[in-house]
Amino acid sequence: AIGSDAIGSDAIGSDAIGRGATTAAAASPLAASTVQLQPIVLSGLGFPESGGAYSAYTAAFLAGSLLIALAVDDLGVVMAVVGATGSTAVSYILPGAIYWVLHPHPHAMRFAAGAMFAAGVCITPVSLAAILTSHGDS
Repeated sequence: AIGSDAIGSDAIGSDAIGRGATTAAAASPLAASTVQLQPIVLSGLGFPESGGAYSAYTAAFLAGSLLIALAVDDLGVVMAVVGATGSTAVSYILPGAIYWVLHPHPHAMRFAAGAMFAAGVCITPVSLAAILTSHGDS
């Protein structure tokens, strides 16, 4: 059973995030599994868990977010981009990547997960291009 002990502050890093993860666990067992597996998957994909590289990634992400916030004057476009990238990542990219990392031996489901990941990687730029093209016309 998934509860607050399984996804407590020790596993996540802070009480606030732990409470949010516990709420997600109550809402969806899949969300709880994703929260628990995030450090495993990120380290499996080559992302650093701490240290200077982690700080550099975080600073680059925040700087990019600030530049976008300063450059965009239409919140609708921002929400469309967030929806296109976030929903594709949650629906295609992350499930495929998680399954791929957790099941290293070749089998049909692993290849299906790889295809799901690849589909997400293809859908994201197409969606972004459609959003930016339609915004440029208006």
